Amino acid sequence: MKIRNIIGGILFGAMGMSAASAQATLKDSVVISFNEQTRIIIYGTDRKEIEKLTQYDFNRLIRDVLHKLNTVPDSNGVNRDWMDGALYLRQNELPAEKPEGTGKSRDRESVPPKSSDNSTVIKVTSKFGSEEDTFETDTVRVRQVRHFVRRSPRQGIEVKLGFNTYGKKDWEGYDPENFNLRTGGSRYVSLGLVKSIPVVRGKQSGFFMDLGMDVSWFNLMFEGNQVIRKESNGLLFSAQTNEQGEEVRLKKNKIVSPHINISVMPTVVFRNPVISHVSAGVYGGYRIGGYRKTEAYHGRKSRVASDFYMQDLHYGLALEVGIRCFPDLFMNYDLNNFFEAGKGPQVRMLSFGIRI
Repeated sequence: MKIRNIIGGILFGAMGMSAASAQATLKDSVVISFNEQTRIIIYGTDRKEIEKLTQYDFNRLIRDVLHKLNTVPDSNGVNRDWMDGALYLRQNELPAEKPEGTGKSRDRESVPPKSSDNSTVIKVTSKFGSEEDTFETDTVRVRQVRHFVRRSPRQGIEVKLGFNTYGKKDWEGYDPENFNLRTGGSRYVSLGLVKSIPVVRGKQSGFFMDLGMDVSWFNLMFEGNQVIRKESNGLLFSAQTNEQGEEVRLKKNKIVSPHINISVMPTVVFRNPVISHVSAGVYGGYRIGGYRKTEAYHGRKSRVASDFYMQDLHYGLALEVGIRCFPDLFMNYDLNNFFEAGKGPQVRMLSFGIRI
């Protein structure tokens, strides 16, 4: 049997495969018989593996095979050659180049490449010679491309925008009305950089260790018109007056605490249509300044630099959830008090918002 008859059998087999699959005689296999001299056997480890053949461009495969056959003389028997099926995936944009080592035929003693557990095997059996019971089988193993989770979506520059509130409140004799925070005015802002280190990369999920550094600002906007002051025995609130001695109504009344922080966030990444990743870890930071800012309704502004007994160090727990087609959600909870003990209320900060 000439080798070109085998290729012709493959072409007709691709057209009749769906009808012949109903006549499969082996478990998880398809046997296609064209005539007394040519047949095709397709089998995989299970039915799902055979279904994966729909992902391949067999027209392109046959064209490459015919091109290679034109370079060798006709002969009886089967030309044995191993081809990388990954080159013929429909979504593969690589040009159909000849894989290394496929330019010439291998002899019958050649050892085929080792296949993975999820490979699909195509066997072509052809009759040749004068004896009707003599067959030659050529085998092509089509290896499935495994797509791994390559990187954490948190890697790179990150910006966090959110709000601050109290996670824990122990007023210790201070008037809580003075420390009430204005909704929407007590904002949290962070600008940083994240480096992701891969630990485990899988097909459906991956595990990464994300290391981050950022600069953040706590803005505590107070509700009332009483202005915070730093006295030797602790924090004190008093009214701000104008030149006529009248109390000034304030449009803004806040203190700001900037920090430089580092974080360690183990992150699990999913190939999921809704949740892209979940990250949880710890952070710590050092305060690099502080000030009070007030603004009256008539435009008068005031800014006073002071630490207002805010703690120099802060540390806590962090959680982040990634949602596809939506900004990621984050939450930080300080495990230490915002003000020094004995100088102000013992409150802990809770920040939450979106990461963009």
